Amino acid sequence: MKDYEKAIEFYKKSITIREKSSSSDDLELATIYNNIAVAYTKTEDKKSALYYYEKALAIREKKLPWNDPSLVSLYSGIASIYSSMENKSIAVKFYEKSLKVQETLSSPNHASMAIMYYNTARTFEDLGNCEAALKHAERSVKSARLAYGPDHSEVKENQKLVDHLRNKQNSTDSSDAF
Repeated sequence: MKDYEKAIEFYKKSITIREKSSSSDDLELATIYNNIAVAYTKTEDKKSALYYYEKALAIREKKLPWNDPSLVSLYSGIASIYSSMENKSIAVKFYEKSLKVQETLSSPNHASMAIMYYNTARTFEDLGNCEAALKHAERSVKSARLAYGPDHSEVKENQKLVDHLRNKQNSTDSSDAF
C-alpha cells in the first residue's frame, strides 16, 4: 500500500513538471494520469482512480483514433471501477467500448477479450439482462478457446457461466409459461 502511495506522489510531481513543459492534452500526460489511476485502484480509492482515468480518457479520445489499442485497457479499467462501485449500466458501456476496439485490431488479444466478455456477461447478468449476458458469455468461451485451447481451465470456467445463464434463462422461460 505504501509503495502505491509513494508512486502516486511521484506521478503527481511528474504531472506538475509535465504541465509546465507541454500542453494540457499531451499524450504523455494522459499516460501519467492513467498510471495514477491504476495506483489509486490498487489502494481501493475508486473515486480518485476514476477521476484520473477520466482525465486520461479525455486526452486520448481527443488525440487518438477511436480504435487505438491504448484505449482498450483504459476503457476496461474504467468499466472495472464502475462495476465495483455498483454502477453496472455505465460499466457495461465501457466494457463494450473496450471490446469494440479490441475486435477491430488485426491481431486481437483473445485472452484479454475472454476476460472482457466474461466481465461484460457478469455485468449484464447483474443488470437482469440474461440474453445479453449469455451472448457475451458464449463469446468469452470462444475467445478463451482461441487463446488457450479447448481443455484449459479458463475455457471450462467460462463454459460454467454459459451453462449457468442457460439454466437461468430456461427456468425464467418455464416460469413465464405458467
